[in-house]
This record gives sequence, C-alpha cells and structure tokens, in this order.
Amino acid sequence: MNSSNSKKIITLSEEHSLSYYEYGDGPRVLLAFHGFGLDGSIFEGYSKLFPQYTLYSFNLYYHDLDSRYPIPSRYSPEEFLRIMNEFFIQKEINSFDLLLFSIGSRFGLTLLTRFPERVEHATLIAPDGLVSKTIYQFATRTLIGKFLFQTACRFPALLELPIQALTKLKILPKSIEKLVQSELANRFLRKRLYNTWTLASSLMLNDHELIQLSKHFPHLKIQAFLARKEVVLPNRQIIKMLPETCDIQWVNCNHFQLPRKVCEIFKNKLCGEGL
Repeated sequence: MNSSNSKKIITLSEEHSLSYYEYGDGPRVLLAFHGFGLDGSIFEGYSKLFPQYTLYSFNLYYHDLDSRYPIPSRYSPEEFLRIMNEFFIQKEINSFDLLLFSIGSRFGLTLLTRFPERVEHATLIAPDGLVSKTIYQFATRTLIGKFLFQTACRFPALLELPIQALTKLKILPKSIEKLVQSELANRFLRKRLYNTWTLASSLMLNDHELIQLSKHFPHLKIQAFLARKEVVLPNRQIIKMLPETCDIQWVNCNHFQLPRKVCEIFKNKLCGEGL
C-alpha cells in the first residue's frame, strides 16, 4: 500500500483553512478526527490495517502549529460544514466512514448528522458531543462562564488552590488535576485550551439525536469503544445516547490510552475487511 504522510491543506478562503494527513490509496474513504492536544498523525497506524481505505486525518483547529493555516475569527458549525463540503468536491467524495476520538467526535458527528445517507460506518472512541456537561456548557456558552474561563486561562494561578481542594476532597481525580496543570503550563497551551473548548461547544448533538438518526438510516453501523478507567467523560450517560444496535466494547485502559489500545484491538482481530 502506498502511503503519504505529508500534511496537506484545504482552503475555503484567505481566512479559513484546515490541514490534514492523507494515508493510503484505497477506494473507500475514512475521515478521522483526533482528540484534544493531539494531531492527525495519531491515526497513521490505523491506515496500515485497512488497505481498502484512503484515510484523511484532520488536524483540529488550533492544533496545527503552522500559522499559515488561518482560522475564521467568527466560527460556526456552518463554517466547518462549508470547508468540508469544499473538501468533498475537490476529492470527489460521495460516501465516507468515520473514525472519531474524544473532542474530535464533535466534528465527525456534525458531518454524520448532516450527511447520514453518505456514511455507512462510524467508529466512536470515547466520543464527546453526545452528552451535555453542565460545567462545560457554563464555561463555553454563557457570558459569565466564558469570562471566568478566559480569566482562568490568563491567570492560571487562580485555579491552583480550587483544583487542589477538589482533588483532596476526591471530587476531582488526580489524573484530571495533572491534565489541567499540564494544559495551563504556558500561554500557547492556555490559548489552545480556551479556543478549542469554545469552538467545539457549538458542535453538539441533541439528546438521543444519534439514536433517532440510526432508526431513520438503518444502513448506518456504529461501534463505540469506551475506557473502563474513564475519568474525562461520563460513560454511563454516553451509553444512554447510543443506539441499541451500537456495538459497544469496553477497553481496560484510561481515556488517553484508548486510540493506541483500539488500534491494537483491530490489529489482533485482523479486521482487514472493514472497521
């Protein structure tokens, strides 16, 4: 299988572009969206398992370190769909499958709800965007919440004592404390955190929307991989938003280990005929 891991770009206008990695040259198309703090190259290993696909793995906004790729100052789901539609036109893509991890699921599920007739299979790895989290909505969708969130990102020292207190009270897992500390370590990371969360907050499915979508489009096959040691997402609530026909697999790892573990699962099962 020929594979090119060079980064490419789709441009909608001088103010809006999106970069991606292209792997393989199979006749079918697989679109992948990674999780927070990663980039599109995380899915390179998957392409070697599925030669029937050409894999396009997108870099989420604010996750490409190359400043040549601009992001519109006023972003909306419609803007994302516009640039993806341009991508479909340029690549002559009529149908595609999805491979989604964590916050990247918000982007892929937005495509799924807009083009359900064009998707045959969706693989969800610790999917975000199915369940509304109160603290997240408050921090990214309300004026006072956004103000507090932005202030905390500008002055991270303000969060140290509250986070330590919540951890000692066992309200906040130690792993989340370490994650927050690492993401607030410098100005670039704090800006990425604020911008990514604020942008992604507009990409959210309604309650049970995926279930209804599955009923109206029975050809759609969905499988989900959930971490048994999950501390980032509410697995119990996520399960309630998945269709009854969804193939749910539990993986004995934490949230951040899932992409590698799932790749190993596919490799061990020799899933060469499809996701």
